[in-house]
Amino acid sequence: MGRLKMDFMWTLILIISITLNILLVWYIKEIVKRLWSVISSKKGFLEEVDAYLAHLKSVYEMEMFYGDETIQNLIEHTRHMSNLLQQYKEVESLMEEENIDETSEEE
Repeated sequence: MGRLKMDFMWTLILIISITLNILLVWYIKEIVKRLWSVISSKKGFLEEVDAYLAHLKSVYEMEMFYGDETIQNLIEHTRHMSNLLQQYKEVESLMEEENIDETSEEE
């Protein structure tokens, strides 16, 4: 009787563990999908920031604004933002490579 109870307990623990693992994998996949969606939605944003930086530089180089400290600070801040966005773009490309690998494995 004791052995049967022990077998039942281990079977129950195994079923609960497998169920929790399946739910955890599903949850992680959903989180990754959402993250991918957010990352993908920013396409073109980096290019817009770079275009803004170029425009700001052209304004700064105008004779009327040349040497303006406020515009110089804006250029530095925009350059910093551009660098941060470039880092995010690198993360996106890594995730894209993993997504391509995962897709090819499923086929």
